Amino acid sequence: MAGLSREILKWIQSLDLSYSVKNTKRDFANGFLVAEIFSRYFPQDVQMHSFDNGISLARKLDNWKLLEKFFKRAGVPIDRDLIDAVLHAKPDAALPLVEAMFTFLTSRPVPPRGQSRALLASQAVADAPPFAKPTASNLVLQAAAPSELQTTLKDVSKQAELAAGVVAGHNAALVAERAADPARYATNAGGGQARMMLTRGPPRQVARHETSGVVQFQAVNVKPLVGSVARLRAAHEAGASAGALSALGRGGADGEGEGVSTLSLGVGWQNNSLGLFQADSAAVSSCADGGGARAAGARAQPLIGVLELLDGWVEEQLPGLSVSTTGHAGADGRGGGGARAPGTRSGMHARDLVAALPDAVATGDLSEADAARLLRGARTLAPALARVCAGSPKECWVLLNSLTNAIGGFDAHGAHGPIGPLVALGEDVGGRIASAEPAIADGLLRDYVAPRVCAMLVAIPRQRAALLRVLYGFAPVGAEARIGAIKLLQAELPSQPLFLEALSHLVSLDVAAASAAAAADAHAAAVAGARAHVGAPGAPLAGGASLDQWLLDLYSYYAAVGLCKPSPALRAGALHVLLALTRLHPAVALHSLTRLATMAAERSVHWEVAASLAALTGALLASVDAEAFAAGAAGAELSAATDAAHTLVAMLETLLAAPAAAHVRAVVVLAAAPHVGVHISLRAPLMRGLLALAADQLGALLEGAQMPGMPVGGTAPFALASLRRPARARADAGADADADADADAAADDVGDDGAYGPTGGGLRPLASEWDALSVGEALVLSISASQLEHLTEQHVRIAEAVAAGAQRTAPWASLWFGLKDHLLVSLADPTLAARSANTIARLCLALQEDSLRAFTTLVPALRMVFPAGAPACQRAAASLLTALVRAGPPFLAPVAEALSGLPDAVSGNAEIGAVMAELANAGM
Repeated sequence: MAGLSREILKWIQSLDLSYSVKNTKRDFANGFLVAEIFSRYFPQDVQMHSFDNGISLARKLDNWKLLEKFFKRAGVPIDRDLIDAVLHAKPDAALPLVEAMFTFLTSRPVPPRGQSRALLASQAVADAPPFAKPTASNLVLQAAAPSELQTTLKDVSKQAELAAGVVAGHNAALVAERAADPARYATNAGGGQARMMLTRGPPRQVARHETSGVVQFQAVNVKPLVGSVARLRAAHEAGASAGALSALGRGGADGEGEGVSTLSLGVGWQNNSLGLFQADSAAVSSCADGGGARAAGARAQPLIGVLELLDGWVEEQLPGLSVSTTGHAGADGRGGGGARAPGTRSGMHARDLVAALPDAVATGDLSEADAARLLRGARTLAPALARVCAGSPKECWVLLNSLTNAIGGFDAHGAHGPIGPLVALGEDVGGRIASAEPAIADGLLRDYVAPRVCAMLVAIPRQRAALLRVLYGFAPVGAEARIGAIKLLQAELPSQPLFLEALSHLVSLDVAAASAAAAADAHAAAVAGARAHVGAPGAPLAGGASLDQWLLDLYSYYAAVGLCKPSPALRAGALHVLLALTRLHPAVALHSLTRLATMAAERSVHWEVAASLAALTGALLASVDAEAFAAGAAGAELSAATDAAHTLVAMLETLLAAPAAAHVRAVVVLAAAPHVGVHISLRAPLMRGLLALAADQLGALLEGAQMPGMPVGGTAPFALASLRRPARARADAGADADADADADAAADDVGDDGAYGPTGGGLRPLASEWDALSVGEALVLSISASQLEHLTEQHVRIAEAVAAGAQRTAPWASLWFGLKDHLLVSLADPTLAARSANTIARLCLALQEDSLRAFTTLVPALRMVFPAGAPACQRAAASLLTALVRAGPPFLAPVAEALSGLPDAVSGNAEIGAVMAELANAGM
């Protein structure tokens, strides 16, 4: 505690703090001791349970934020600059802080203090010899603490300003030293030279005749190598000859390599299938004759860069748009700059207008729909971008940097419509390179695509599915290449849970491609009159690859390993993988059925594990039921399928009965709902699960909207992917965008939840999944068992959804008579009247004459509404009567009879008058 006066030291010791102060710079930095000192004087305002005695920057900032609020309320004369200096442990910064606290809390003047350590240190530096004094770089490093670079000096401009001030002060000190000791810096013989002579002694005499050996110089052939590891690996793996390798190594003219933005490619690339460039004829002929040397002056034509292509497209489509490009430099540092003249080549500085589009959308300069349409049209540049990226891996990095920055920007601003076109563009470019130059694509994937995408998977968790589609686009076709991409991901990603989540997205892409390819094969076989084998194991993937046994075994292995781990994240990831595989290979998951049943019966199941397990169980039950139906139709043995079905139904019953959060219960309900028509034992648990949801959550679930509280994007359980509206199949990677289908394409690109990827597309409406009659019967049984006098909003919402599937059959008539009294009474409830009226109308219109027996209780229900009922109830009842009148016979006479039974006081009611007018128009 050097520097503090004795009186202040005695004051601190008298406070009986939780630990003694030994180093003021360190002990006061986190603000905990400061808070404890003030708590002795202001116990009601400063409570120590709000402060954390930690040393991390976050804890320090939290403590000082609370203290700063107290300082403002209490009028403590401690400003923000002093707080920042103490927080960052600047030398002697704690001394004025302690003195300010002493004066404020004790109302005594500050006694004089001794010399501080900082002053003593500065004197020591001044007295040090010149060689021991700090340099300008040392002073700059000492001026800013590491914690300042994360807070007050986070802005680069502020860092530069601080560094400039330190350097200026250092230069001023040097000037002062020169003025104080001119002899040391003198350069004439009488000054500095004389001192040098004293220190170094007289010069040594060198003999005039020195013997020396013979030195021979030999020419060394240096071959400049222009390219990258990806290109070298590509040439090697393709089995290129020595001549091809030498051609690959030849760069631009005169041995020049690739500049910042000029792509000068060797003539050895002029024959590849992408058509990377057009070379001079002289250069081509000089290599064709086997000489291997470039002709003098031969030069490959430079290609335009990625940013020039994209920026030109944006400027052409939006000439009047003004966007800021600050902070959107490409991966190679190109960015900023002013306007660029049209037609300039890559030697000019380029902006990154694609990465700047999110800011334009956020500021309102560009609408989200226009940004999506612009990026969708940019797919016309895919062939050129593929050529540039294949020719220069650095340009591939620039493209990835631009696309991923734009994806992150749109996601941060909540504008998800343009993300789909960005992903499609990345897939298109990668697919073209992978199909034309597989070896180059593999090199790009390993050296550039995978590192960039894996970094962004951590930074943008909501868009992991989108980023992985871009990565998979660069994977060459074939199961071996897909397995290599998966192992590459495993090596690059920082955690196993994240890898399993990524794996679940990749297997969904493989399975979806396999299904599409199998469907295409079936269609072709049907056209040819051949027998189609749809959905068989090993169905070919789009693009010629196949989900062969090796790939299937790899996915199964990772899923089995994840299921055996205690980590909920790993278990959920493994269930995600099995869920995706169940579409084509349900037997993989059925092999682990015993393990899955044990997991469902555990006392407390993690929410994501429960949701994923429910979705997987529902998918497996659908597969087992289909297998049992097919086996029954063929007269085969059903015991295995029946046993599996019983186990799966018991798992769903357990999950429905378990307490869970609303979004988990929604997943379980959606998984069980399609099976209530076949498995009667699921009806009661399903109804209890539905009634346990809040009214707004249940309504969203029934309508297929985004349920409140439902996780979305990359943080949502992958189980939701199988429970959402399926998006239409996307166009092939090489196809151009259709400008006339912008609206439809935008709807496919992003779901109702605002997240692009497998979780997009909105939940499937629950009413489209269940057997309506079975659910309605379960509802009647639930109402009867509960002996309810009045329905809740949940009951009415379920009844309304059930009534949408009503048919004119005897079971539906029985259901109507079980619900009618409750629904008619609900007409008198303002919160339920509209839905009750809509439900009654749906059932009556479906049943026609079979519903008329219920009209004996219609008059008492109307008397509860007219004339003293709430206006909302009267409007609902009138809308019901109007719908029945407009349906015509057989409802005209019963409605007229019901109206005649109302008291005379309703004759002047406007709602009743409107119904009477409808009856008059119908001839009644």
